[in-house]
Amino acid sequence: MLDAEKEVSRLPYGWVNRSVLALVEQLYEDIVFLLFKQEKFVPALLLAEKGKKLVQTALAPQLRFSDEDRQAYFDEIITYSTRLQSTPEEEVSDLLDEYQEFLQLVDEDDPELVDWISPRVPSLDVLQSFLNPLLLKFQRVHNEIFVWWVRADKVGGKRIPGSQKLFDLISRLADNKKGATGEEVNDLSRFLLTPLVELLGADMESVVLIADGKLEFLPWAAMKVDAKPLIETASLTFVSSLAQWQRSIKLKNLYNSRLLTLAAEHTENAETDFSTVLNLHGDTANNFLTNWEHFGVVQIESPVHLSRLDPSSSFITLTRQSNRFQRVPLSVLYEKPFESYLMVMADVEHKHDPFLSLSSTSLLLEGLVFKGYPGVLLHSGKPDLALHHEMMEHFMTNVRKENPAESLRSAQRELAKKYPENFEWAKYRYYGFPGMSDEEKEIFAEAHFQAKLQNGASAFREKDWLAVIDHLEKALVLQPFLVGKKMAGKIYQTLTQAAYNLEDYAKAIGYQKQVLPHSKEDPEVLAEALYFLGILYSRTENFPSAVEYLQKALRIYEENEILDRLAESYSTLGIVEENALDYDNALKAFNASLAINEEIGEDLNRGRELRRIGRIYYLRLNRYQEARKFFSQAYELFTELEQVDQQVESLLELGLVAEKEGDFKRALEFYVRAQTLAEEADLRPGLARAFLYQANSHWFQGNYQQAFRFQRQALEIARELEDKLQQAFILNTLGLIHWTLNDPVRALENLGQSLELAEASHSLLDIATAYNNIGLVHRKEKRYPESIEFFKKALKRDEQLKSKWGQGYTHRNMGMSFLRMGQLETAEVHLKKAVELSREIGNRTNLVKAMLELGHLALERKQWEPAVSLFRETFEISDRINVKEVSWRALRGEGLALIQLGKNQPAVEAYKKAVAVVDALRAAIKVEEFQNGFLTDKQDVYKELVLLLLNMGKVKESFQFAERAKSRSFIDLLGNQKISLKNDVSRSLYEALNRQKQSIRKTEESLMAVRIAGREKEAKKLAEDLVKARNQYQDLLISAKEQSPEISSFVTVEAISLETLQSLLADSVALVEYLVTENELVVWVVTKTKIDVARVPLEEKQLNGLIADYRERIQKLAPIEEQAQLLYSLLIKPVESFIAGKRFLGIVPHGRLHYISFSSLRDEQSYLIEKHPLFYSPSASVMQYTFKEKAKRSREIKVLALGNPDLGDFNYDLPLAEMEANALKWDFPKVDVFTRKDATESWLKEHI
Repeated sequence: MLDAEKEVSRLPYGWVNRSVLALVEQLYEDIVFLLFKQEKFVPALLLAEKGKKLVQTALAPQLRFSDEDRQAYFDEIITYSTRLQSTPEEEVSDLLDEYQEFLQLVDEDDPELVDWISPRVPSLDVLQSFLNPLLLKFQRVHNEIFVWWVRADKVGGKRIPGSQKLFDLISRLADNKKGATGEEVNDLSRFLLTPLVELLGADMESVVLIADGKLEFLPWAAMKVDAKPLIETASLTFVSSLAQWQRSIKLKNLYNSRLLTLAAEHTENAETDFSTVLNLHGDTANNFLTNWEHFGVVQIESPVHLSRLDPSSSFITLTRQSNRFQRVPLSVLYEKPFESYLMVMADVEHKHDPFLSLSSTSLLLEGLVFKGYPGVLLHSGKPDLALHHEMMEHFMTNVRKENPAESLRSAQRELAKKYPENFEWAKYRYYGFPGMSDEEKEIFAEAHFQAKLQNGASAFREKDWLAVIDHLEKALVLQPFLVGKKMAGKIYQTLTQAAYNLEDYAKAIGYQKQVLPHSKEDPEVLAEALYFLGILYSRTENFPSAVEYLQKALRIYEENEILDRLAESYSTLGIVEENALDYDNALKAFNASLAINEEIGEDLNRGRELRRIGRIYYLRLNRYQEARKFFSQAYELFTELEQVDQQVESLLELGLVAEKEGDFKRALEFYVRAQTLAEEADLRPGLARAFLYQANSHWFQGNYQQAFRFQRQALEIARELEDKLQQAFILNTLGLIHWTLNDPVRALENLGQSLELAEASHSLLDIATAYNNIGLVHRKEKRYPESIEFFKKALKRDEQLKSKWGQGYTHRNMGMSFLRMGQLETAEVHLKKAVELSREIGNRTNLVKAMLELGHLALERKQWEPAVSLFRETFEISDRINVKEVSWRALRGEGLALIQLGKNQPAVEAYKKAVAVVDALRAAIKVEEFQNGFLTDKQDVYKELVLLLLNMGKVKESFQFAERAKSRSFIDLLGNQKISLKNDVSRSLYEALNRQKQSIRKTEESLMAVRIAGREKEAKKLAEDLVKARNQYQDLLISAKEQSPEISSFVTVEAISLETLQSLLADSVALVEYLVTENELVVWVVTKTKIDVARVPLEEKQLNGLIADYRERIQKLAPIEEQAQLLYSLLIKPVESFIAGKRFLGIVPHGRLHYISFSSLRDEQSYLIEKHPLFYSPSASVMQYTFKEKAKRSREIKVLALGNPDLGDFNYDLPLAEMEANALKWDFPKVDVFTRKDATESWLKEHI
């Protein structure tokens, strides 16, 4: 057997596979059994560990090293297992000898690498050099449990007889099914520890324990020696193997000052003395892998899954939420190690391999020590949350003062006293190095301090701020152990700057406070330190503290007559006071800075202070006249100084004031002047803002195409400049445009990005704006509770800002959501507050929008006369200030109220005006991609007018407005057939469009293929890529159409008149046009000489349900006779008398009716297609182009036919489609037929 063992241990790394590991384990177990029986305890111990290591190495993921030389050696090592596969049998021995020789060569240069890839274990001498404590190893061998004990001077062993009761108890406790009882703990103690009572006497201070296989999971800490729990007798440290113990001792360090927690629900770390605590949970958990290497202590509260020693199905989850799938595979632990101190895993859920005795945690523990963790604290199974909170509180409080094993022991002893019948605390096990003595700490600090300073300086140059903090905090940990090195002041200054650059201002404040004691000797240095501390407090919105420290700095500058810094400090103080919402003191500070700058002749800074004062009057106090005065003074001063950039900013601010007063024409004039100046001076930031403000102004006025054009130009510049705040502004506008055009997904995507950027820029105003606008999208999608939550967040920020403009805007939005939810009293409170605030500050735009909603409130309360009055007043103001989106809604509201009052003719006039406004707004949108969405939420105004006209007997007129309600893009394209995108758009843009379309098609085909193959993970990724590709194509297309002069003049074609339509119809044709409304279906029948109408009482929801059932049955090849007859009775039966005698039927569907095959509808006798040949049209207006010329049938027509594409699965074959495509050759000799692999769009694009 020893010869066999020798041959197995010669095999190259990577050669032994899982299928033979059970035999390998059996070989080593048999050898160990015989050696132990002969009391050869040392070789038995080393071979037991060697066998375990060989199995563990075979199962572990492939290693990846950070060190390039080590990785190069490793890459060479792994070639031997590949070479062995193709080596003839007679040459195998020579190759194995060559492998061993190469390992000896590597061992001379890098013995640690050889330790990782070979079954070599530490020698007895090495082990005993570590041993101040007692080492115990427990291993089940056959039906016994072998125990080795190792001291610094002696090795011994003991055989414990096994029994079915003992092994059943071990298996049950190891499977985490239920906690141990007191009786079971006593039984385990009697079986396993009582035989060792002499070894574990009163003088034993610490024990290192290797418990192999399922023995590892017993409650060792609770098991008793002389009636006392083991932890009362000695400190207990677990190791998974001798190799893991040796490695953990080599990795030992002192870097335990920084704590990273993952998915932690409690704050037990808040009162500890860690220098840094970072809690990751929810969406921030995705930052785990970018952060963990910078933290010495990592605490993972989310589950860790270990499945049968299979690395591919073992992983660390990043969240406790069962519906989230963020996870870190076990293989990550075996890649690119770094320097760390302790890993805590609170929920390790494991399954044992039924064929191997290796512990289920083995791969995890070996991976963690490879990654760089000398210490690991594990808890088996889901923890008892209350007890776990107490355990972590005790442990984390002490872990910086004591070594981890002692910290755990202290916590376990406390909990054992508190919960004498609950042994949950014994499931916590610490693995790794026991700790350092004081002398070892001093030696370690001396050896590593200077290197940490150099590493921190290098990281600072590379702007790797996390690494700077990591290295320098480690240097600070080492400093107390060094005599005579006074570097703390400079280290804290550098740490402050790094934290500031990371925007971790709370952290920066902590560092900067440590700078103050080192700055007292020089007043100016102290003033600078105080000044910076004030700025840091302002970034955390702790404005009282910010003011306190800035005022201290001001006093020092004033006492020492440092006037330039004094003026700057007053200005900074003003900004802080403004952010603190103390606008009076902010104005005082700005005016003080203004006076000092005038005294010392700093005219440029004087102009900037004028702008700051103007902004407070405009943005904070809503006093537009004063704001205009200061902005005008600033503009004149900057013009005199020839400061073009500041002129641009002043003009933009003057435009904003005009806009707030509802004077959009004057605002645009200011913006255009600013744009001209910025373009002439090539001022990119100012130009971006000029474009943005024009986009906003056009959006307010309903000029969506112009709004989109300007925001696109602005966003391009802002991204080029990497200006986060500007991007937030622009993305906000873009989100609102998509919201207006009924694209909620794109709207939320852009607004979410805007919110992130606003938060990153610490702009309270823009955060409030983003929250408000996200609420708008949710409300439009009828998610009213969600919308109110976002509006509440916005209102909180508005109130903090004391912005009446923002509060008025948010109160209106909240009122609208409560109105939609039927909470009328609450809605009224918010809407009236919005009107009051808007009147007070002269915000006419918000005023008319709030008045509009008060009109809707009156409708809900059936107060018809007040509603008419409110809507008319709203329309008058909105028409005057050109807010068309409000105008058409006010006219529609007036029409609704007039109907209820029985005043149908005035109602018709109001509705017609509303439709005219909507048509005009739509006509201004030159890109049909926008037009399609624009009418989505405006259909009701057309439908209500149609039904009103029908009620009044005006059938012809009702038909005309039904046509106008149709989606018009296809009609308009037909009316503009001269447009050629390929000719008009620049060649490069046209090619970009084609490339993007090809990319979409190929992604679609790949997605279909992986779905068929059942590769869901790939399918999910491809689906996400497809959405992005389609969005990019839409953006490219819009850009192309904007750049095309001919497309920019795209005109809206008028709906067809009834007379023109009838002139196109032959006597044998009847056109059947449908309109689906909420409670009835309207059907017009148009023939050569007349028009008739049928009104079918049918709820839209009911109709949609019937259509869904009909389609589902067709897809499942189920019978549809009953459904076809029911739909016939609803859609055709009511107009049978109107179509009698007509040969051909034209069908113009509406809404979900587009999904019906009218040919399949039938009565009791026959199908509709058997009675009438059918043709379809998207609208009647299309027919002025499709019926313009009769097609001439000719056998010379060229035909392209595609059928039965190859989708990689015979279940999707369409053989009859292929036959039909080929059959076209009989009627059309000039036909090209593509089937199977050729029948793909991407292939056609590439080859046709």
